[in-house]
Amino acid sequence: MEISVRYRENVAILDISGEIIGDARLNLDEAIQEQVEAGRSGLIINLEEVPMMDSVGLGILVAAYTSLAKRGKKMVLLNVGRSVKYLLVVTKLDQIFEKYDDEDEALENFEEK
Repeated sequence: MEISVRYRENVAILDISGEIIGDARLNLDEAIQEQVEAGRSGLIINLEEVPMMDSVGLGILVAAYTSLAKRGKKMVLLNVGRSVKYLLVVTKLDQIFEKYDDEDEALENFEEK
């Protein structure tokens, strides 16, 4: 799994490619925590290149969502693929996470809040 970070306005965008399983999850957790602690206004997790995620990877996303919410910030998911979307539906987390298919639309959501 590879993670690249870029910024638009004060929002961090994590572009992830590869499966979020096994030891790769630790890299994701570390990358997210760096952004949470950096004081960004929010976080967009781009899952366009993620074919699969396990439940622990999903737990990392939930922990990040909770950590940001406690700070009055938000996290959204971008370009969620079929298998990850299925995992969200099965766990009923699709009702918690905001999901977007367009990066500009996701960014507009941060401006509104």
